[in-house]
Amino acid sequence: MIKEANNFYNKTKAVLAMLGGIVIMTCSVGAALSLSLLSWPSVVITLVGTFIGTFMIFGSVRQFSKGDFRSESEELAKSEQARIAVESELSDEKAKNARLAQELNAERMNNLELEHRLTIFANVTKIQPAFKIVPAEIDFDITDFSGERPINESTAKKHPITGNYHKEQDFYRGVYKYSGKVHLMVDLAKINLCETDDEIIIYGPFAYSHACEPQEEKWLLPGRREHVMLRGESEDDMEVDEIIVTKAMDRKGEEKQVALVRESVKHLKMIDQMRAFTDNIVKNMIELMLRPTGKQIRFIESTPAGVPDLTSLKPLGEFISDFNRRLENRKSIAE
Repeated sequence: MIKEANNFYNKTKAVLAMLGGIVIMTCSVGAALSLSLLSWPSVVITLVGTFIGTFMIFGSVRQFSKGDFRSESEELAKSEQARIAVESELSDEKAKNARLAQELNAERMNNLELEHRLTIFANVTKIQPAFKIVPAEIDFDITDFSGERPINESTAKKHPITGNYHKEQDFYRGVYKYSGKVHLMVDLAKINLCETDDEIIIYGPFAYSHACEPQEEKWLLPGRREHVMLRGESEDDMEVDEIIVTKAMDRKGEEKQVALVRESVKHLKMIDQMRAFTDNIVKNMIELMLRPTGKQIRFIESTPAGVPDLTSLKPLGEFISDFNRRLENRKSIAE
């Protein structure tokens, strides 16, 4: 508003000055004519020349003003373009600074997380020692009937009068019931491995041991000795004719039967069928145990006989002891 008022004032002032100049020129001409009527041709010529010269001068001045105005307009346009370019560049810089601030904030959060992890892992001063793991339990219930095969027997003989055949056999008989749980165990300390700069190679297969937890064992028929008489018209169709218990309690026979039953528990088909499942459990346990080393854990499902340098192998228990010893030494040096 003030700028418009200033422009109006300047224009009014210029118009008044122009009118004043015309009035002065008119008065001068009138005065000149009143002094000398004979000199009016020269005065008219002077007046006309003055008007013409004045308009020429004003035209030249106007052209100079237009050029200056055009020049100033171009400079102003350039300045405006430069201002827009600077503002655009400034906007880009602000956006870049905002992105950098976001990235810096993200990195700061990552650093906080890393510091948190470092604080956690700094408390891990050793790996837990290797131990026996029980990856599976198998329930069993066995009723063993022993005595299907004779301890000794005679050859078949033919009676000279009747023509029938007869044969004698001595049997051990006993019915033993045995039920409980079989625990499959793996001694992790004895598992072989090889350590390199960036990985730990575990060699298989895993050796399982068995621990039996009996829940019920009893004799449905105590072990005893029996003498059996067989008779028939031929050797192929002889049948039991008489059974005589010669020994009501056979302790040695019972001990042998119990040993055979308990040994058969270790070779249940279910144990072999579960090997793939239990092997995965053992692998997961080993990976969890060796995680503080920061190395990749790899398993080779074969015996270590194919390893070029067998001296590089060591049991898992020995490796853990060495690793914990190295950690203790670093801790003592740092202190």
